[in-house]
Amino acid sequence: MASRVAALTNTSTFLGQNLVALLDQSERGRKVSAIADQPPAHAGARTEHRPIDLTQPAAGPELTELLKSEGVDTLVHLGIESPTHATAWAHEVEVIGTM
Repeated sequence: MASRVAALTNTSTFLGQNLVALLDQSERGRKVSAIADQPPAHAGARTEHRPIDLTQPAAGPELTELLKSEGVDTLVHLGIESPTHATAWAHEVEVIGTM
């Protein structure tokens, strides 16, 4: 059976860090690609930090390459942030980041 790989975005948030920790500690042996500006605090041996800034134009090709090269079978976009006054930034992460 091929190894399973999950890619998670925005893993420096509370939700992202906890989901990374759960997947990394799971007995199912899933590899985790953590996509965020900072590495998740609770990353273990099966987690690899991928510093891709989803608000940048080059993020699309970078993300596509990561998904292909790692054989990602599950992508979880955790781009939702707490309410913010930076509406342009929030739009890039929450809307454009899901496309």
